Amino acid sequence: MPTLVRTHTLLGMAYPALETVGTQRLIDTAALDRPAVFICYAEATQHGAEAIEAAVRERYPASEVLVAHVIDLHTVPSLFRGVAHSILSGEYEKAVAELPPGETAEDYVIILPDWDAAFVTALGLTDVTKQLGVAVFAAEGSLIGIAQVEDVAAETIGLLRGAG
Repeated sequence: MPTLVRTHTLLGMAYPALETVGTQRLIDTAALDRPAVFICYAEATQHGAEAIEAAVRERYPASEVLVAHVIDLHTVPSLFRGVAHSILSGEYEKAVAELPPGETAEDYVIILPDWDAAFVTALGLTDVTKQLGVAVFAAEGSLIGIAQVEDVAAETIGLLRGAG
């Protein structure tokens, strides 16, 4: 398993904006209104994503930290991308239906397909089809750091402390 933790304080780096499933909202790291955690994974590595989100939510409400799921879909052949999008839309609808009263999809269900792995690659994460990774951004859009380690939830919380 790769072990990678890097911290950054670079401003001006450009990361591709991604469109959410369900709400078709554009998420751009250059236009964040709060710190953000991007959990990056592929189908084979999705099993740890919920634990990371739960660890963040224990400490930070959605009004303070955005949590987004970036799904690396570059291995999906273009012929099957419509099917993949339909599956993601179904997962979105299921997640929205399970939201507790008072929670909104715009804050709690953020699914970002990365069809060509441009976002994941720009972050510098290694193959997320083998191990999921996390990127933490400050509210002004600077990348605080990335983590691709065994205990990524704890590392994510540590990076968030530096996000202000």
